[in-house]
Amino acid sequence: MMRTTDVVVRREVVRVWNIVRTDLDAWLLHNNGEPTPFILVGSPGIGKSFGVGSHLLYELLHYAPDRLDVVASLVHDRMYIFYLPRGGEAGRVECYKKDDGADCVMRLSKVGKRGYMILDVKKDKSLPTHVPSESWGSIVLSSPNKLNFRVWCESNTEPRFLYINRYHAREMKAYFAWMRRADLATAGGNAAVRAELENSWNSMEDRMHEVGQAPRYVFNNEKYEKRKNDSELFLNEFNIHTVFKFLDIFAGKKEWKDDRTSHCLVDLVRLGHGAVERCGNRPVSVEVRKKMIEKLDDMVSNDPRIFNPENHSTSSGDVFEILVLAALQRPVSARSMLRGVKTLKCGTPEQRRSVVETFALAIGVNEQSTFRRVEYPYNSCRPEEATACESMVLYQGRSINYPVIDGFFVVENYPGQAGRAGLHRGVPQRTVVLLQVTLAAEHHTETNKLMLLMKALRAQFSNWADITRDAQWEMIYFQPDRTEKMSTRQRCTIPQGMEGNAAHKNAYEFWDTKVQQYQKSVCESVSLVRALHPEG
Repeated sequence: MMRTTDVVVRREVVRVWNIVRTDLDAWLLHNNGEPTPFILVGSPGIGKSFGVGSHLLYELLHYAPDRLDVVASLVHDRMYIFYLPRGGEAGRVECYKKDDGADCVMRLSKVGKRGYMILDVKKDKSLPTHVPSESWGSIVLSSPNKLNFRVWCESNTEPRFLYINRYHAREMKAYFAWMRRADLATAGGNAAVRAELENSWNSMEDRMHEVGQAPRYVFNNEKYEKRKNDSELFLNEFNIHTVFKFLDIFAGKKEWKDDRTSHCLVDLVRLGHGAVERCGNRPVSVEVRKKMIEKLDDMVSNDPRIFNPENHSTSSGDVFEILVLAALQRPVSARSMLRGVKTLKCGTPEQRRSVVETFALAIGVNEQSTFRRVEYPYNSCRPEEATACESMVLYQGRSINYPVIDGFFVVENYPGQAGRAGLHRGVPQRTVVLLQVTLAAEHHTETNKLMLLMKALRAQFSNWADITRDAQWEMIYFQPDRTEKMSTRQRCTIPQGMEGNAAHKNAYEFWDTKVQQYQKSVCESVSLVRALHPEG
């Protein structure tokens, strides 16, 4: 188990320190301007205070000798002021109430002391504004609630925002391994211990599936049960207003609120790289996302006219994906969504009509259900039990083990599929239809990601080899009408250094020669509002 003396330093934490250190070096070592005021934003419960805050304090206390005089740390209305050793004088720390500590910091600044402030802001706890934020370095640690740092932003010129991601699955596994290190030491020669460890880790993966990847709620039984129960309670109480509220939060149209509902259901993620960082919001876990889609589908079934995806389609890829995959589950909307797909040309004359055109026509004529059901495979590289892949089941990938696609389904024995060369008599003719929902004008991939996808599918489905034997393959890219459209095939490249690897070359050839590509615009003429309407 974790002891109080154990220290966990994540990659995300080191990243923040590297940015802060670069700014410190420019200010203190190279005399290049004033220090930058930083604001670090991240989801609650992922280690901003005791992860980032503690590591920054440690690093600042060990920064270049004689360059920094004081480090101030605000935690829970208490200001701790650390005086670094200098000129033979030992270092010391003093503790003040928040306002008294702010006054002390101002006095130190006025007498020429150089310092750095770590300000951990909590709900209903305002930041001190009478501090030397222009002459001292500073970083504010906050949840995404802008009320926490709005006044700070107004009193500081151009603060730089940083965003911290939730734990990665590999970090969660490393955390678990450290907790169980004593058992791991004996597992090699003890089958019972090894089996117990594997079962225990599988249980932890299930918890991540339910509540997201945060050690606080995964590795603590009591907190896990409470978070899971809270999530189920909030989702069960969802109505049309709360669904719209969270879709707006995911789309960035509404601000995050510091309440239990947001904490249970929403996760902040960093988007892209570079000097200016951006962030977005997404459902906190696979299960939360799945239940939101189910709730959405139920509500649209009762009154499709209430729903307007055009409000979200170009602002959040995550929301757009939810809407498109929800629309595919209803016959009338699926017919509109799957008709008129455009071929992404590859420069060769051999192009064929997508199987979904015939599939969509059959839906319209027979008014049949789009899919038998919807399933959400999770952690497919190590499923608890391999299942059989079935035709006309919409599989939605809700895991990092499903790169390249957002979902897929298998079409079997539709007219127009017969008569292809090289097929065995009596073998059902199948097409595997891969789905990718994107806002981007390009969505290229790499062979390592394609190989990981195929590995996951083989592990998940016991009959994958049989069902894909002699199958055709299609990829459909869904894009909102207001974005730049794809017009040519999306590439699958071999990573540098792997050009001679046989597996990568095979994956490249498969993508290049076997996968037909298509694009579909979700535009006003086939808007989901009208598509979902019963009179369609």
